[in-house]
Amino acid sequence: MSDLFSGIQAAMVINRVENCDKSVEDWDSDGDGSGCSTGVAGTPCFTSRLSVLKAASVIAQFSEFKRQLVSEIGFGGMLELKSWQKINLKYSAYLMDRVDLDSCSLNLESQGVLDLVDKNINYVFGIPCGNLTIQGEGVEPSEACIEYTRVAASFSEKGTHSLKAAESILLAPITEKSTETEKHCFKIAFVIFIIGHVLAPTAKHDYISVDFWAALNDVNKIKDWNWGAYVLKNLLQAVRKFKTDVSKRNPTIHIVGCHLFLQVFVLDNLELGLLNKQHGVTPRIGLYDYESMKKMVEQITVNIPSGEVTLSGGKVRDDTPAGGIESHVNVAGTGKIAKPAFTLKRASTPCSPMLRSTYTKNGPQEFSNYIRSRYPTISAQKLGILLREQNARGLANISEMRQAFQSNMFTFTDKLMACLGEMCTCCKAHGRKMCVLKSEDKTIHEPPPTPSTEQLSTPLVTKIGPRLPAPGMPEGQVSATSSVSRKRDGSLSSSMQSGPSKRLCLPASIGEDDLCQKQRPIAQDSIVMDIASSILSMYDDLTTVLVTYYAEIRPAPTAILFGATTDGAPVKIDLAQCNFGRDPWVAGSVPPPPPENALRAIRDWMSAASMTNLQRNWILHLKPRLISIEGIEIQQQLAHGDPMSHEICTAIFRRLAQLDQSCSKDTPGNIWRKYIEPDFATTVLSNADPLTGQSIRTGFQEGTGLCNPASCRMWFIPAILPDGWAVYLFDMMRKRIIVLDPAVGPFGYSNRRVSMHEFVSNKLHAALFNCLHSFFSSWHCDSTNWGRTFPIIMREKIERDETGLGATFFARNFDGDRLQIPLTKETLASHSNLMLYELMRMQGNQTKAAHDSLEAIKGTFLVL
Repeated sequence: MSDLFSGIQAAMVINRVENCDKSVEDWDSDGDGSGCSTGVAGTPCFTSRLSVLKAASVIAQFSEFKRQLVSEIGFGGMLELKSWQKINLKYSAYLMDRVDLDSCSLNLESQGVLDLVDKNINYVFGIPCGNLTIQGEGVEPSEACIEYTRVAASFSEKGTHSLKAAESILLAPITEKSTETEKHCFKIAFVIFIIGHVLAPTAKHDYISVDFWAALNDVNKIKDWNWGAYVLKNLLQAVRKFKTDVSKRNPTIHIVGCHLFLQVFVLDNLELGLLNKQHGVTPRIGLYDYESMKKMVEQITVNIPSGEVTLSGGKVRDDTPAGGIESHVNVAGTGKIAKPAFTLKRASTPCSPMLRSTYTKNGPQEFSNYIRSRYPTISAQKLGILLREQNARGLANISEMRQAFQSNMFTFTDKLMACLGEMCTCCKAHGRKMCVLKSEDKTIHEPPPTPSTEQLSTPLVTKIGPRLPAPGMPEGQVSATSSVSRKRDGSLSSSMQSGPSKRLCLPASIGEDDLCQKQRPIAQDSIVMDIASSILSMYDDLTTVLVTYYAEIRPAPTAILFGATTDGAPVKIDLAQCNFGRDPWVAGSVPPPPPENALRAIRDWMSAASMTNLQRNWILHLKPRLISIEGIEIQQQLAHGDPMSHEICTAIFRRLAQLDQSCSKDTPGNIWRKYIEPDFATTVLSNADPLTGQSIRTGFQEGTGLCNPASCRMWFIPAILPDGWAVYLFDMMRKRIIVLDPAVGPFGYSNRRVSMHEFVSNKLHAALFNCLHSFFSSWHCDSTNWGRTFPIIMREKIERDETGLGATFFARNFDGDRLQIPLTKETLASHSNLMLYELMRMQGNQTKAAHDSLEAIKGTFLVL
């Protein structure tokens, strides 16, 4: 292969694999009844922290006196919980998808419609639905609240936010002789514990956002508050988050809120014959356990002709019992009057059931598979290629002007008609010498002239610049699905040309002789071919999403957007000769973080921030290209533990680069590490040419007068992969690539994962040196004789959704050989708080929302 950037070539770097034989295995449960539920290929993995097993196991250890204390606050219904081993998360997802947020109802389509009101929560769980509405305003803490805070802090650094601290207080001895304060602390702990594990669980481990302190301040009045409305409000927020995650096609979806209520409430109101529970018994949760729920779900499971499965069996009973406390309070704090309990309605027009395919990702690869499986006779023919080509072009142009796509349809129509004319047999059967489509083609006038490039020129027109040959295509041939990249004459731009690829071998050194083994070309490896295909498909979708996102926010005409390209060869910059920069830990260039309690205060404030504040733009940063991020994204990803997005990671790496330059105590102009933003890997792995990218060119060449790139020893390149983020370090002094993958944990790399990192790092290695030699007149390090290492530097396994956070942790704390701070659950949480703080004070931010919020918190923390 002659193409430097093609992943289908001989290995360019020799591995120095520092791994064990074990492969990383996914877990099904956290051991406490919470866990995950995987579906068929293409569907998301559902996870949840709701754990009936944990709650029931603690309640089972209560003495009669403790049970009496729980009953005194009106939560006696929760004492009836059974020990469920697991919860059917797919059924929860099915029900949450059918919640109508506008009408606050559950539309079961052909089964019927059920209203969701606070007294339903009381009917199921037996918790209070009083007249006082729970608000988030702060109150002067009572003596019991102060004592609980003190005791909780002694159990965990998270203090009142720790569920384990609440559990420890619940399991501590308490009798009639205990003080009133101790009894009150027990009652407070029970409310926090049961809400955190069952009634309003979050996505974070051992964490609860205590936004109901006002209801706990006077323990004797706990039963007077409307806890049913609080749980329902939290559930509706969880439904909104769930639907947003589904629309974004997140591979993993955290189901928060009390989705258990939806299952019990629905199954309790369906006509299931002998499986129905006895009427007139409350709370209903005491009648249900895992086995009975499993049988009920099996009863309503329906196989439909397309081979899919739906859960639409059973009808809503006409004799639905009325239960709960009469109440007409404002539902979910919206000012809307709740409807009477169990108002039964029938769907006027039955809807088709939701299929699993609702969650299936749709992209160019899926359309190609559809053509190949549904219409195999034309898949490999010209007609099939044309269809795939037009599908890819349509997705790539989705953010462009409608006229650009419409003009493209003229050429497509001519090609399609010509193809049909060549394959036509019906016209000959009717005695025609030529297909009617061909004869019409000869009489058709020239199509309207396509608007000039200048007329339609926008930073988004070319998406992310010229596309390079797709993995798996022969040399010189361009993939049919990469139509955006293809020139009419099939030639590639000069920036894509290169000489014959070389297999680079690391000189054998002591202890490494056995690592210089002959490697077979990647093109012959079916595993790597599959990896290449999945990565290309993912980046096709990712680049389309990013281009569309920035097109829809209507930025200023002068803004440089993701994918903006520039014509012409770059002007090379002469770099002065210099030594490598000093290790920032040795030079004292690493700034100390603020105190932990200050960072936790910022996180807590962010977790409870109002939606009005969070829906504003918190980050609007222009160089090297526009980053626009709302506060809700920062909250979800850095305060609530959602997977890190491409743009949040870009903002963090941009901020880390600012910190390195502003805090450097090295020789002026020297710096030890260079942070390359994710745009570089995104461009390269989508088979585009990074030399034409405006933001990439600016990132390499801007500021060379203040910081000499030749002094940078370590180059950090983050990349998002199909199963999480990773960071690739290019050590210019020792000529090695260090692969840091947070997903492997302490267990080591599987063979497939090594193959994936070989493929990605080869492409990044080739692209990086092509840029260095194109942007600078003389580069001190060549691309030959490089090695690759896979160090195991983690002590604990982290969750898949935390890999983005783990990648930024590596980038900040890895010194070339080891982590300066060990990666554990606690240090990762601290790093998340620190990154939240740093984003709020990013230099050059064009919006004041983050800065003003930080100033509002600073009042109690002078150290900030």
